[in-house]
Amino acid sequence: MTGLLARIREQPSEVLGALAASMNVRASEPAMRTICACYMARIALPEGARVLEVGCGNGAATKLIMRHVNPTQLVGIDPSSAFIDMARETFAGDLPDLLG
Repeated sequence: MTGLLARIREQPSEVLGALAASMNVRASEPAMRTICACYMARIALPEGARVLEVGCGNGAATKLIMRHVNPTQLVGIDPSSAFIDMARETFAGDLPDLLG
């Protein structure tokens, strides 16, 4: 998988679509939600905190971060402009800042 991710910008839309679908499934699994809730409950952010998510993908896990950490601002970055476009669509009007 490392090789695929290292070359994410070169991947055809079919591969990116399959990866995005997998990210959505994984983020919706009860076990993953429990793990994220437990892990993120240990993160104490000060009032007005800003968060940077490196490798935000299509935004599936970003939703979990926003739900549990509730930052004032979240900036997501990803080397795949296609994933950034997907995340922007997911968050239309909800505002994390998403940068490709």
